[in-house]
Amino acid sequence: MSAATNFNPTVYAGLLAKFLPKPIGSERELEAATALLLELDERENLSLEEEALAEVLTVLIELRRQTLHTAGRSSQRIAQSTHGGSRSEAQGYLASSRQQGRRDRDSQRTTFDQQVASQETRRLLPRPH
Repeated sequence: MSAATNFNPTVYAGLLAKFLPKPIGSERELEAATALLLELDERENLSLEEEALAEVLTVLIELRRQTLHTAGRSSQRIAQSTHGGSRSEAQGYLASSRQQGRRDRDSQRTTFDQQVASQETRRLLPRPH
């Protein structure tokens, strides 16, 4: 459970200086995000700000891994289509992959929003004694 009871945006902003929240674009960024998340996971009694950072890192890391997985499948389909298919088929695979990526991101945002709302509810509701 958190050591603090009030979320402090100034403290959170200081934590964000360690890893600016943006889509992870490289292996180096993925490694940095993973290392920071592991560092947070090893500690007990994280502050609300540290918990929020850990959640953001988790979402970004998972999104990057899914993107890499989807890109790998798309590359295989494109390779297959270029060996026996047309250019329009390859473009169709790319468009389909982009649409799936958008749907995945929308789904992840919804899940993340639900998790945040659930945590806020638990935080705001009185705890049984």
